[in-house]
Amino acid sequence: MNATIQRAISLAMLLTLCCSSSIILAEVKIVSISISTAEQMPDIGTGEYRVETFIKDAYEEKRLFFGSHHFCSIITSGGLMAFRPHPGVDPNGWGSTLYLQPFIADSDPGLALIDYLNAQTNGIAFGASGSIPAGESGTFGGWTLTNGIIAYFATEKRMELSAEYAIQIDGILVNTSGDLNIYRLASNYLYDVPLLSGGRGDTGDIEEVSYTNDYGSDIWNPIALPSHFPGPATDNLTITAVGTFNVVDTLAQTNEFRAIKAAFKPTVVVTLQADEPGYGTIPGFIYDLTKSNLFYEDNIGITPVVPQSSTVTNFSFHIQMKSNALENDGEGIVAELAVETPPSSEWDSMEVYFNDDPSLMPGHRLGGTLYPQTTSLYTGTVYITRAPWENKNLGVIMTVAPYLIGSTNWNIL
Repeated sequence: MNATIQRAISLAMLLTLCCSSSIILAEVKIVSISISTAEQMPDIGTGEYRVETFIKDAYEEKRLFFGSHHFCSIITSGGLMAFRPHPGVDPNGWGSTLYLQPFIADSDPGLALIDYLNAQTNGIAFGASGSIPAGESGTFGGWTLTNGIIAYFATEKRMELSAEYAIQIDGILVNTSGDLNIYRLASNYLYDVPLLSGGRGDTGDIEEVSYTNDYGSDIWNPIALPSHFPGPATDNLTITAVGTFNVVDTLAQTNEFRAIKAAFKPTVVVTLQADEPGYGTIPGFIYDLTKSNLFYEDNIGITPVVPQSSTVTNFSFHIQMKSNALENDGEGIVAELAVETPPSSEWDSMEVYFNDDPSLMPGHRLGGTLYPQTTSLYTGTVYITRAPWENKNLGVIMTVAPYLIGSTNWNIL
């Protein structure tokens, strides 16, 4: 057993217990613990692709696997065609979302249909089609995605998607209510929020957005330019949303938020290449400043647009998305815990927090949740993500608390 795990076991016996309505002084102890280093590479098994469908109520999702690794999901609820990459092994490493479908500016993505989604030896082949939403309930043409392929490269922890993308609109855009949006890349950028690393700063699912067109490259500043549509028109456009280690301290923001886990969010790069010159495409960047501190909102929207002044009605592109995990993705510790409490506790669940530094305990860094097996026994798996700034030779101190929003009082037992 290495020194990290030994120290983790020795420090894991320090527990805290809290309640938002009152302080509970009770004997709480770990009765079973098994700690190991987290796997930093995906489990690819035999390296075969497969697709699984997940449905719950009105929600529908296609889950794409390479071996045992779930590397991408396609959300298909309500006519969506939303790709969510997960190239890394951090279980919470889901970040930006690509809505690969066109829509007119005053509407939202929808009306898509997957024509086929088939696992092959070289990837997952797909095709899709649909109408173009316009206004509250109208349409303004149709589109197709053909020759689509989605592949995963386990050694690099990278996924790639490519397809031929054709759009045909029902007349010139001046006859409808706005610009033609070719796709939407949605993400989250948090400005001036409390951080788990201490103090305040910027974090979220991305740390930077840049773009490259036929004339050069530039970086978008969402704070200075929350609504930005830089020209001139281009035939080739690459958008890069650089992932980051999301360390927002949601418990420090408001008593109404639950803690969320720190996580390594992947980088997403989308490249759009016109088959013919002269479509008039420009990038569009929107940052909703009213939601700049909300971790659960897609407050970033990136949408290449064809301006309403265009007279083109048929468009043909080659589109590619690449997503790769961050360098430190997968560094961490996995702990299987069993915690015994007084039989009278009967909490719905218990959340496990951790920190390397005893002086900072109890802290707000969520590791996982334990659930009751009996009225006095809680068990579960804790995934402790290692932050890039932490000393990797140290262990962790775990704290256990019943899940109740708004607690500021902790009792070290």
